[in-house]
Amino acid sequence: MNVTPVPERLTAGNEHGLTAENVQALGREVFLRLLVTQLQSQDPTNPVTNEDFIVQLAQFTTLEQANNTNDLLASLVEQNDRRTQLDLVKLIGHDVVAEGDVVSLGESGPARLTYVLGGEARTVEIRILDTNGTVRQSLDVGPQGAGSHDAVWDGNVIDGDRAPAGSYRFQVIATDSGGGAVPVTTFLRDTVKNVLWGHETPVLTLASGKTLSSSDIISVERNHTPRE
Repeated sequence: MNVTPVPERLTAGNEHGLTAENVQALGREVFLRLLVTQLQSQDPTNPVTNEDFIVQLAQFTTLEQANNTNDLLASLVEQNDRRTQLDLVKLIGHDVVAEGDVVSLGESGPARLTYVLGGEARTVEIRILDTNGTVRQSLDVGPQGAGSHDAVWDGNVIDGDRAPAGSYRFQVIATDSGGGAVPVTTFLRDTVKNVLWGHETPVLTLASGKTLSSSDIISVERNHTPRE
């Protein structure tokens, strides 16, 4: 049998009261039972004064307000979680951008490649690799300044044929005027196909089969045809 521990001495500045700490420790139901029991069994020669009784009721009110506040906060958190889920569902069919090196090529049309250079580069080469790590295409985009850049892969491989639709990786090799490597960060852009819950954070499934945490998303954009 579970027994709720009761402090040996329940005082609020006198022998009849309950402290605010005891109220919090005991909880609402136990506090009410103790208060009623105290009133029923009080010493007739030394009854609880009005002031003591008011203090105890005030302590109970404080506890009640705290409980109501906790319930309200829990409700608000639940509502916010539901709104977040609905917002993520709206991403289905849209492109998201996140840090990564995956590029999806469709049955037709080009693919857009996004990257950021950490400094000015005299030469910039972009390599397209298949799932086996084989270089299928190489793009020389010339000198570029520091910052964000977009390049377009027309979908053709080195021999001029159209590459099969699917997922590829891309690498950006940049060098400065002294021949040193320039830091590069690449970004994937892919279409959201599904949203999965049951994790600490929702997981997005992309057209390439790759999965992303919702916290990894940098930006969202509508599907569009990359610029030439």
